[in-house]
Amino acid sequence: MEVLVDTCGTEYYWALADTTVSQSGTYYHYSTNANTCTDTTALMITLHQSVTTELSAQICEGGTYNQNGFNVSEAGDHQLNLQTINGCDSIVVLHLTMDNEIVSNIAVGICEGEDYVANGFEIIAPEAGVSEYRDTIRRLGTCDSIVVLTLTVNQPTTGDTSAVACGS
Repeated sequence: MEVLVDTCGTEYYWALADTTVSQSGTYYHYSTNANTCTDTTALMITLHQSVTTELSAQICEGGTYNQNGFNVSEAGDHQLNLQTINGCDSIVVLHLTMDNEIVSNIAVGICEGEDYVANGFEIIAPEAGVSEYRDTIRRLGTCDSIVVLTLTVNQPTTGDTSAVACGS
């Protein structure tokens, strides 16, 4: 007699032979029947083991990882449970880390009437006072850099001066 088993797991208990099988293959059990003849039973077993896949990824703060069946926006370990073609467990573990954008702050003072052309900015004839400008620098494969410029435009001082001269 033949017994065909196709199952998931790392072990299979074969009750007829009172044994545990831990590898795919063919196993035989011999017994004596009531007529004192030998009965042979063959166990043909295929064991399919669970599959675990680990992924590592990094996203920028405020971003979302939406690949490989995941849709997550928090750092940490995330697990997705699937099934293999044989119906066994397939586990995908995502180790997700969060990176921050790089912010650089620049403070500059100029005089009214001057232009500011530096650090990626081109500000022509800004008005007097304090203004803030932002520039986002896209960096491939990592988070963006943001440059924040605080520009102070000073007014020239003007006024009347009186002078008194004595003598010549």
